[in-house]
Amino acid sequence: MYMKKGFTLVELLAVIAILAILIIIALPNVLKMFEKAKKDSFVTEAKSIIKSSEQELFMDSSKTSIVYGGNQVSSCPPPSKKMNMVGSKEVSYIINYDAAGNIVRFRVSNGKYYIEKTSVVPGSGVRIDQITTADLLEDIPDDFFSCTLYTAVENSFYQRIIDDNNPKSDSSIDFSYPSSSTNGRGLYYTSNNNYGEDGERIYYFRGSVNNNWVSLGGYLWRIVRTTSEGGVKLIYSGNGSGNSSGFIGGSSTFNDFYDDFYSVGYTYNQNSYGGVQNNSVVKDLVDNWYDNHLDSYNNYFSTTAVFCNDKSVARYTGWNYIFPPYDRLVFCLDDSLAYGSFARPTYVCSNNNKSRYTVSSSTGNGYLSRPIALLTADEAAYAGLVDHYCHESSLDSYINDNANNIDYGWWLMSPDIYGGVFSVKRGGGLGGELYAYYIRPTISLKYCVITTGGTGTKANPY
Repeated sequence: MYMKKGFTLVELLAVIAILAILIIIALPNVLKMFEKAKKDSFVTEAKSIIKSSEQELFMDSSKTSIVYGGNQVSSCPPPSKKMNMVGSKEVSYIINYDAAGNIVRFRVSNGKYYIEKTSVVPGSGVRIDQITTADLLEDIPDDFFSCTLYTAVENSFYQRIIDDNNPKSDSSIDFSYPSSSTNGRGLYYTSNNNYGEDGERIYYFRGSVNNNWVSLGGYLWRIVRTTSEGGVKLIYSGNGSGNSSGFIGGSSTFNDFYDDFYSVGYTYNQNSYGGVQNNSVVKDLVDNWYDNHLDSYNNYFSTTAVFCNDKSVARYTGWNYIFPPYDRLVFCLDDSLAYGSFARPTYVCSNNNKSRYTVSSSTGNGYLSRPIALLTADEAAYAGLVDHYCHESSLDSYINDNANNIDYGWWLMSPDIYGGVFSVKRGGGLGGELYAYYIRPTISLKYCVITTGGTGTKANPY
């Protein structure tokens, strides 16, 4: 009699093991697909909220969802009126409209992700149709659902700077030459947003100007530029008197070592650009100064603003490694180190190799413990400086005030060539450095900061 042979225990275990391996291999991709589907669903929900919000404005007879004031109206339902959506259990939102019906700020969250979009230019609404999954953030801020009027768009320091000046396009500026009366002096804006920060137009001061002074924390500062989130970046100028008052402490090395890929980092790990980070010598000094002089002003400073330490892509020339800021700004040498025939600075900062230094990990690497760092070589170039090899040094820039005629220059945050970091040389030109230079900290104000007065002059600062 023929007996059908069954599976042995070993065969069954082998089949189970194979199935388990297949599941383990497939599971990450399945989870990624599931996560992507959830994100896509939330973006769709976020866009659909606009119409529901407009209905709330007209149909909510109790007006518990609406806050009025000045020339703004906010659609902001209380927790008991959170919207139930198809893809999420509940969605909370705040939408601020100006008098013309433009959306000036849009916040929405499903409890796990959130989206925040802000219009930093009055009269120009948020483009909700352009929201994508790339806009999704986590770690929802504590004050995310504070239902208040968003008046900072109309009255912010950002807007005050624009209103007090006559901004000009930088399309005619030749960045291979220093600032001058014929090559940029005053408040300018990026004519091509491909060079702006995160695709946004940036306003910046260039050349010898005397209307960008700020008084904060008992010290004088100079306005460098606006930020993509509607804030304002400042550089330290001390008490504003003398050629060295713009420095904190004495001269210092950038790091304890050099001639290494990782020695150009504002923080570093000597095995990679990621992982557990060690502070550079400069960062320790800047952080300690912040703790002793600015810590009580912490609420004024942005934790999402980016300070760029552009290590994104280093290229090899056959005898040296070159970092991106060098290729953008050192344009005149004949040794094939640099690509371009003219300088072209940028406010773009890739996060490749953890180049975007931030306090919050939502917009960068999260490696900063305090909202303070250094200026970049690109920012110094926009302010009017060029590489000292390419042209004679020029002092036609506010950025050299209170920071010149010393034995050494001062550190910037941008890597130069292998082991070197950019600096502002004595006399006002850009250059690379390995050894001891002075330090000038930089801070970035929040978009909601307003000025209590002043005209921006040294005698009457903002």
